[in-house]
Amino acid sequence: YVRPLEDEASVGGIEATDEQIGTICQYLIPIQRLHSLLLNELTRNATNIVETLTKFVTGFEVYCDYCLEFEPCLRTFQTIKKDPNFMSLMISQQKLLKGHPGMISLLTLPLRRVDSYIKIVKAILSAPDTHDEEAQMM
Repeated sequence: YVRPLEDEASVGGIEATDEQIGTICQYLIPIQRLHSLLLNELTRNATNIVETLTKFVTGFEVYCDYCLEFEPCLRTFQTIKKDPNFMSLMISQQKLLKGHPGMISLLTLPLRRVDSYIKIVKAILSAPDTHDEEAQMM
């Protein structure tokens, strides 16, 4: 979704400014990158989840920024979705990306993940074999 939005905005295919596209998309790629790296690391180092999460803890700061900017992001999305060309682009991208969620789901996914990550960390910390010093640092 991000690249087509940027491309269409840059050539005037949709009635959205670069600033509006930035407001909507600025954290989606860093969050996606964080999850890809984290998944790869967990796959390689599945036996030491605490160490892996500790290694990535600063990367999760992007979630703070995302949550703080979510309301303006959603407001901007609501504004530009009034453009029929924008909605056409969203529909065509959703068809192209069969099985992937729509843009609004993509925008709310990081918020839903925050709760999941909190539950995962609590579960790790409450597990009997993770009450070592490293786990307590998290």
